[in-house]
This record gives sequence, C-alpha cells and structure tokens, in this order.
Amino acid sequence: MPWHARAIRRPPRRELWRPQWAAKGLRVLSQRIRAIAEAGRLRTSEERGAAMMHACCVGLVLTLAAAGARKGGELSIATREAVLAAIALDAPAARFDRQAAAATLGRPPI
Repeated sequence: MPWHARAIRRPPRRELWRPQWAAKGLRVLSQRIRAIAEAGRLRTSEERGAAMMHACCVGLVLTLAAAGARKGGELSIATREAVLAAIALDAPAARFDRQAAAATLGRPPI
C-alpha cells in the first residue's frame, strides 16, 4: 500500500488538529464571547456562540484559500457580521424591574 493511502486510513493525531497556536486562538475567541455574554448581549450559550464563530472562521479561511483570497475583505466582514447577528443581541437583554412595572400599571409591586 502506498504511503499516502496509509496516511489517509490512519486516524488523525489530536495534536495535528489542535496545535497550541490554535488553542490560544480559541481561548481568545472564548474570552471575547464571554465579554458579550457579560454585557447581557449573547443570544446563545457561551460555548455555542464560540463554536459558531469558530466554525464560520474556519470555513472562511478555507474558502479564501481556495479562491486565492481575491475577495477576502468583503467576505470576511460579511461573515463576521452574520455570525454576530446570529449570536448577539443589538441591545443588552432587559432585566425585569418590578418597581417600574408596578409604577406603569399604577399598582404596588408584588
């Protein structure tokens, strides 16, 4: 069997798929998603938001590599904005304020 056929059949080694620089990038991405969550603007869980952003970024890199990066700027910005629209709210999530609700209804708070 030729060497390349053996390489395809062999299961991938974990370190080939997650080198240290990629792990550091995931940590930075997770920190940024956590900041969105702490601001009350995350629609999803932190894990799901980070996974969605990571998946789109990986797909974007593969697409740009295949296309020779001719339209990288526009596509990159559009992809980022699409993912942010999917995982983040435009404004912080509203907190229910019993006092304000009671005042609006003209009743004492429950």
